[in-house]
Amino acid sequence: EQFVPVVRVLQISFLIQAFGVVSESLLQRELQFRRLAHAAVWSFVIGYAAVGVGLGLAGAGVWALVGANIAQLGVFTALLLVFRPVSLRPDYDRESARVLMHYGGGFTLGRFFNYAALQGDYVVVGSTLSATALGIYGRAYQLIATPAMLLGQVIDRVLFPMQAEIQHDRARLANQYRRAVSLVAFVMLPL
Repeated sequence: EQFVPVVRVLQISFLIQAFGVVSESLLQRELQFRRLAHAAVWSFVIGYAAVGVGLGLAGAGVWALVGANIAQLGVFTALLLVFRPVSLRPDYDRESARVLMHYGGGFTLGRFFNYAALQGDYVVVGSTLSATALGIYGRAYQLIATPAMLLGQVIDRVLFPMQAEIQHDRARLANQYRRAVSLVAFVMLPL
């Protein structure tokens, strides 16, 4: 109950992030990963190393982490908007919305079933064994899955925009996909 105010203040992070989503997506699509990396590094340095450490030294306690998180997101969003400015004026295009809802609906449904499938084992372990066993199982699973998840996220952020760029050249797209799968297998199988 003592962390309720902390969680309430951290809700601001969703609003801050919302302003930079389009800029971040456009930078990814345009393969501007250097700018994304600069934004991530500088926002971390300013948010956590400067604001977080400063508040921590001033005795802010848990609020130092809250301030660091919000400062990091604010700087990251500001840098995204500087690197890839977009209009923040709301605009509505009915045809684009229809296409996005058609694609997004299936994508959301797929993500829902994927989440349910990934959590099913936790339900079985939690209902048949103790909470301690569930905790150990959860940590062990996370330890095994984290390297693949992190590598997958990096590859997804880089590979998807590259493949979108050559989506009409089927032979080149297939070749790039095979090479990516081979690279993932080469890295992940030994792990």
